Amino acid sequence: MRLLSSASGQPNNQELKQFSDWLLDIGDGKVGQDNDGFFEITIPNEFLITDYTDPIHAIVAATYPNLIHNYSNIDYLQNGVVLASKKDIIDKINDYVLSLIPNDEKEYCSADSIDKLDELLNSAFGLLTLEFMNSLQTSGIPNHKLKLKVGTPIMLIQNLDQADGLCNGTRLIITKLGSNVVESKVITGPNTGNRTYIPRINMSSSDSLRPFKLTRRQCPFIVSYAMTINKSQRQSLEHIGLYLPHPIFSHGQLYVALSRVKSKKGLHILIHENQGIPKNLTTNVVYKEVFVNL
Repeated sequence: MRLLSSASGQPNNQELKQFSDWLLDIGDGKVGQDNDGFFEITIPNEFLITDYTDPIHAIVAATYPNLIHNYSNIDYLQNGVVLASKKDIIDKINDYVLSLIPNDEKEYCSADSIDKLDELLNSAFGLLTLEFMNSLQTSGIPNHKLKLKVGTPIMLIQNLDQADGLCNGTRLIITKLGSNVVESKVITGPNTGNRTYIPRINMSSSDSLRPFKLTRRQCPFIVSYAMTINKSQRQSLEHIGLYLPHPIFSHGQLYVALSRVKSKKGLHILIHENQGIPKNLTTNVVYKEVFVNL
């Protein structure tokens, strides 16, 4: 449906059908060896980036061509994103792209604390150092330090005002950096063009690996030159750069990443081994029992 909605003016309907069938077969686990669970598939060479020195530079250049001349162009920024499976990889890509932008950088640091109820239940939690709490990273809340520049695309990770379209997953572009608030303009959805002010808010995360709840007061968004595959759901984009130094790890993740793109020519994939050697194989995860009652 995403491909067909942008297919006007594309004369090669057979090529479009082959590409859409390939995407659907990946989602159904029919590409390569018909298997149930984890299995490797071969990615067609036409989508692969194999000639590079620095893989992060290569995937960014493919996804954001002529970035330096378009870094403040809203139409340009809203139509592309780099996807990866892990948050630490995303942070590296966002930091790299941000380093290329010539605007002044401003750093926003969070105020972190342990939930008071957890401290009452276990007094040892009150001894945790601020440095330790600042180092914690978890999904659902931003990192302790946010490095931002005017023109940076961001994505909300909390619902702020649903009536005004400020929901989890909404993308915006920063227009002004204040001391305590960030001014930004919506670049996705029906409220595109609306300006809004985003303050720091308290966010909590109960990570199952930790015996306490972290409360972090920080701006409720992340930089979104790159984002995790899970965060890309519901997005429709002209250019997708899929960077896979590590394979995907959950059901349907590869299909979600590949199917965000509106056309075949907008898909760029870079896969490499731990030593940086390019490869054309990656893991697809499809559990067939998911489809039993559909």
